[in-house]
Amino acid sequence: MNPDNEVLREDSLEGNSDENSTTFDQISHVILRGLKERTSVKYLQIRTQETKPSLLDTKIGGIPYFPIGAEYPKHTRNDTPLYLLCQLNFDTLPKLEDFPQTGILQIFIDGDVFMGMDFDDPTAQDSWRIVYYPTIDTDPTHQQKLPDLPKPERFPFEGEYKLSVKPSIGCIRSGDYRFTKVVNGLFEGELSANGWSDWEIHDHQMMDTQYGGSRIGGYPTFVQEDPRKYNNFEKTVLLFELESDRHVMWGDMGVANFLISKEALRNCDFLDVYYVWDCS
Repeated sequence: MNPDNEVLREDSLEGNSDENSTTFDQISHVILRGLKERTSVKYLQIRTQETKPSLLDTKIGGIPYFPIGAEYPKHTRNDTPLYLLCQLNFDTLPKLEDFPQTGILQIFIDGDVFMGMDFDDPTAQDSWRIVYYPTIDTDPTHQQKLPDLPKPERFPFEGEYKLSVKPSIGCIRSGDYRFTKVVNGLFEGELSANGWSDWEIHDHQMMDTQYGGSRIGGYPTFVQEDPRKYNNFEKTVLLFELESDRHVMWGDMGVANFLISKEALRNCDFLDVYYVWDCS
């Protein structure tokens, strides 16, 4: 038995002489402590602000940075222009390990009923696109005119919003496909042996202050299930997550995630990214 696990188990049973009568409430704080100690990573918490963003701001919607010489992203099958979902200015964002340290990253999606998501191949950037500019030309006269953009059939929000950013630290979330393995690794099967489920842990995480909210980096959350449960296991890094809030709505209070491998992120290679959104 791992000595660390022994310490955690003793702590969880403190004040309870009968191990079989240990309740989930008695051990829940130890589970969360263990998850935070073993899986916590730095991320950027983001929130929408009712402030009109500038051209170069980190934002959702609005006018994208579009310098001379760049090609505007279009749907590969019908040649219609895509719509700016978000723009991240890494020149001004707090720094995260493995993420770009400079430049602007943009995510565009289609304005169709599926909002660009491809159910057959979520990594195919046909109806959505990531654009990355390693350097930024701040001269406004070098900005190209945008193509005509008709009103989308469906989009997660209207208008444009500047994003406030706050560095934070968070642990793995219960919807992550690795969650059960991590918890069982910490407690060597004690949870399943006592009939405790992932959802009970999820309920406690929901009450934890580190849980929830749109973000850059960290761990994703899913309304349904983690699609990486079946494939794309290597895409362990959350590039960007946008959750429904008072300004944003993915279906019925859903969430969108863009997932990437650590190696691709380090190389600023955004061709193989997994885009998925789901709702209740």
